[in-house]
Amino acid sequence: MRLMATGAARVAAWNPLGMPARELRLEHSLPTGQSFRWRQTSADPVEFTGVVGRRLVQLRQSPDDVLYRVLARGSGEKSANDAVALEDYFQKPVVLSKLSALWCSRDERYSQIHPYVMGARMLRQDPVECLFSFICSSNNHISRIQGMVDRLASRYGDPLHLPDDPDAQFFAFPTLEQLSAASEEAL
Repeated sequence: MRLMATGAARVAAWNPLGMPARELRLEHSLPTGQSFRWRQTSADPVEFTGVVGRRLVQLRQSPDDVLYRVLARGSGEKSANDAVALEDYFQKPVVLSKLSALWCSRDERYSQIHPYVMGARMLRQDPVECLFSFICSSNNHISRIQGMVDRLASRYGDPLHLPDDPDAQFFAFPTLEQLSAASEEAL
């Protein structure tokens, strides 16, 4: 599968995801040990760059919404499906603010910590990537797991390139077919 930049000559435009901070806070959802493929690329504004399926995505937290832009796609991936892929990944139909209100009313401890973790969401990751990340997690810490998952992706996955930073290296997580080509020793 070939992966192509969305346009090396021009950077993709930011698009609203339609998820305010009470529904999604990037810093409470991405670097927390559920997924190991995201890198914080800016602190102000908060931005993360990572891979969702066969898309290289940049996310930006704003006070009113999360903005996204797709920097590269695998061949066959259509831009019309970008929002759908991200909405699925972040489980947008789940109204977190309603669930949080319910949990706060039923659990005193949760009501105390909720203001500090508001917008933390469970991610819907690719099952293969999630399984291999779990296998790597045995008796390891987050930075080591991140390194192991990155090495699997960089060795067997397809490259995704940031148009404005040719030195940045991102890879789609390899498919089962790509992983099956690896020897047991190499894994």
